[in-house]
Amino acid sequence: MVQAGDRLTDNQWNLDITKKHEELFVGVVGNMPNIGTPEFRPMLIRLAKDPRYLGFRISGRPKNRKLFSGSIWEDLQLTSNLGLTLDLLMNNHTANIGFDEVETIAKKYPDLNIVMNHVGGYPIDGENIEPNWSKRFEEIARNENVFCKVSALLERSVIRPYSFEPTDYRSVLDFLLAIFGEDRLIYGSDWPSHDGTGIRDFIHVMDLAEAHLSSLKYIDNSNPDIFTLNIGTGKGTTVLELIRIFERVNKCIIPIEFTKRRKGDVPFSVANISLALKVLDWSPNRSIEEACLDGWRWQLNKQ
Repeated sequence: MVQAGDRLTDNQWNLDITKKHEELFVGVVGNMPNIGTPEFRPMLIRLAKDPRYLGFRISGRPKNRKLFSGSIWEDLQLTSNLGLTLDLLMNNHTANIGFDEVETIAKKYPDLNIVMNHVGGYPIDGENIEPNWSKRFEEIARNENVFCKVSALLERSVIRPYSFEPTDYRSVLDFLLAIFGEDRLIYGSDWPSHDGTGIRDFIHVMDLAEAHLSSLKYIDNSNPDIFTLNIGTGKGTTVLELIRIFERVNKCIIPIEFTKRRKGDVPFSVANISLALKVLDWSPNRSIEEACLDGWRWQLNKQ
């Protein structure tokens, strides 16, 4: 699992939460924006004591610090000594890491495994890869400690509307496979979910309404008290799964536009409804398919 956000405390939180589901998670790649600061070294040493901590991501150039300063070099050497992986976010934004930086780090630390995210930031257009890009990719691929991750394909695509045809991505993927090989071409996603979109708890509005009615009945029949009840289904569905379900049951196509994450967004948000099930005479009974059908029927009837 790759940590998307850059909050330092989430590194340990992800280790703690995944430990409860070791059958699902092989390990955690954290996010360490404080590289090059005095706080980095002790924190990384502590995290690395857990064998499930595999490395960390750098999402961009360190703020107010040179990328190749002495302290950052020292921290990269520590990362290599600990046997961890350096995960670099690649896109065409000026704040992010580029090929030159990747090659500099790879040559200086040949024992440090480096993962380039998002197909190296290449703007996929459905055509053969451009000569200038192919040359730089080939130069980078000669460094055996550099890996390329197939992730954020839609985000990297310049095709509009977004294409879901595998043939539009094949030329780039075939090229990367040829130069990196199957052992150094890896697969990932933007969010730590199987399709790269956030996991949420979607509930049918009637189940939500019935939960409120059950709450009123509980208040009428109980002594005064204050506590919190979470209302949901207790089951996670990715945003993209919800779209596909809606399209399937309503026989329609929904245009999709991927954009930057909202500030404060989290990869996983699912209600723990155990207390509500225990306290209220209530449980969610309707499926997500029913929610999509009824929601669209209501919208059509409004018109």
